[in-house]
Amino acid sequence: MGKQNMSDTTEQIASVIDLTNQLEVQINLALSECIVPVSGEYGFLRETLFHNLCLGFGAKVRLLQRILDYWNWKDTKIDDFHKLMQLRNAFAHTPTTKRALIVVVDAETGEHHPQGSQLVVDRKYKTYWQEMERNEAFHDFLETYQSCDTIVKNITRKIKKTIPQPENLGESMDSVRNSSQATDSKENIIILLDELVGILLAETSNVIFDKYNVQHLYLMCLYGRIFELGVSALNLMKANDHAGVPVILRSQLEAFVDFANLLEDKDYVKTIAATFVDQKKRLYKNLEKYLDQSEVSPVSDKKKWGHPLKGQSSKKTPLP
Repeated sequence: MGKQNMSDTTEQIASVIDLTNQLEVQINLALSECIVPVSGEYGFLRETLFHNLCLGFGAKVRLLQRILDYWNWKDTKIDDFHKLMQLRNAFAHTPTTKRALIVVVDAETGEHHPQGSQLVVDRKYKTYWQEMERNEAFHDFLETYQSCDTIVKNITRKIKKTIPQPENLGESMDSVRNSSQATDSKENIIILLDELVGILLAETSNVIFDKYNVQHLYLMCLYGRIFELGVSALNLMKANDHAGVPVILRSQLEAFVDFANLLEDKDYVKTIAATFVDQKKRLYKNLEKYLDQSEVSPVSDKKKWGHPLKGQSSKKTPLP
């Protein structure tokens, strides 16, 4: 059994993390193709919407699975991505000096004979952890990476073949597609987004909904929230203040998830309300530690919270 020195171990960790990052870039390219047909030079979406602050590796893999389900591409399986992340995390989180004792058991006598030790990584399976020899795990990772890389490339080819590439998207989109610099792409996409904001504002005035219907009311609030966050992100991009854009887009995605769920199920409003109340209760409990107790009203005080104040009617009135 060959010996493994510390430099080999460090190089393995660097290779595992670097290859995983390269694979994530390929996934970003594939997902970008689903949103807008652009050239490989285009980097705006990858640097904002697909930034790992907004979408982690696991979330992107789930998006790939949804794409496969949507177009019924059953011949493509992405199970190897989960295996890849298990191995990646094993290298990233296992101490480089961890070793396991090698013991040989005599089949006849049952005696245990120590044969030295070997460097290992802790690999997590679905419900348990298992030590794996480091070199063996590294070779397993390389094979899995090659499999995942091939899968992403195949998915990208299918997406390009499935989604038609328009010949004429207007002067602005032509400029974006033909641009070879990320700054040019950003400038042109801002122009397009400005136009989109104007269209959405005009269309919003034509939206008809029942303001006395709770589902409709919450949907319009979420719609406004999604729109508001999008405009905020756009304004930051115009000001070249990019640090907060991924955080805003993540909030926008969360609002969109609520919007989509509520659109499908009117009772989802109960989940939204319950989540809001739970967050406020936790905030209140945390604040109690730092407030004068004589100034804190118990949450269960029915005189304040459970009944209308003196002089007020308990009759319910419709929402404005």
